[in-house]
Amino acid sequence: MTQFPKFPSIRFIFLLTLSFFVFQIGAYAEDAVPSSRFDSSKYWRSSEIKRGMKGYGLTVFQGTQIERFDVEILGVIENEFTDTDLILAVCSGGPLAKTGVIAGMSGSPIYIEDKQVGALAYAWSFSKDPIAGITPIENMLPILDYPSTENTSYTADFDSDSTIREAATVNFSIPGKRLDRVTWDQRFQSFL
Repeated sequence: MTQFPKFPSIRFIFLLTLSFFVFQIGAYAEDAVPSSRFDSSKYWRSSEIKRGMKGYGLTVFQGTQIERFDVEILGVIENEFTDTDLILAVCSGGPLAKTGVIAGMSGSPIYIEDKQVGALAYAWSFSKDPIAGITPIENMLPILDYPSTENTSYTADFDSDSTIREAATVNFSIPGKRLDRVTWDQRFQSFL
């Protein structure tokens, strides 16, 4: 007589499944913990940002003089780009009407009512309007809680100039993380 292997009981399977879900919820909750540096009197959460809100940014258009430019919020795309929110705004002031958002403006802080929204991070080439993508400050603050690498030194040995050039080459064609012009333009239509 052939004996079949004993299958786990339904109770065992239920407990195993339950423990898996509890573990997943715990892992999610750990990721959802905000940075201890977030202060609602200084910063806006992306969930508080609404279409039509007006603010300003600070940047250097030429030389070393910090200049102010205006921003008007078009909307927030939730969990869209790199699993974080992306705040869309139209910028004005300075040379922006002629040039659009300039690549060197990346990192320019954006404020509404003197509370920081985030930093200008994205621009779209050949756009007729100076539209910018803003990384929310709430996504940047947790980086300040990372361990310091202040005393870390790095060395590298290269045997030729071509090896140095090859090592210094940055590849921006990351699969799945490219801005698709048509898709993004279609998404903008809902904000305009």
